[in-house]
Amino acid sequence: MISSTLAKNYWPNEDPLGKRIHIGFFKDSPREVVGIVGDVQQAVRQQVQRPQMYVPYAQLPLNQQGQGYRVVNFVVRSNTSAAEVIPAMRSVVAEVDRALAMYDIRTVE
Repeated sequence: MISSTLAKNYWPNEDPLGKRIHIGFFKDSPREVVGIVGDVQQAVRQQVQRPQMYVPYAQLPLNQQGQGYRVVNFVVRSNTSAAEVIPAMRSVVAEVDRALAMYDIRTVE
């Protein structure tokens, strides 16, 4: 999956779905674009959207696994209150692996 900024930068007048891209440490194996997501602000003071590519952890090259990629951040948009969403998120994460911890949960208003 790629961000809309990356899609616009690489394929300004084309549909990127199904296209292949070489980027960063994935140069040895091109990745197929399977979806486009909205841009996410990565830092509080970030004013320009940076192109982003999202890859499943299991598809990271072995030499990249465990090098700062074990922290996963989620941005969740909901029409319900944080008091309702947070327990639901904890439940879903526990279904994947009870040993996974969720911490530093914050709302963005």
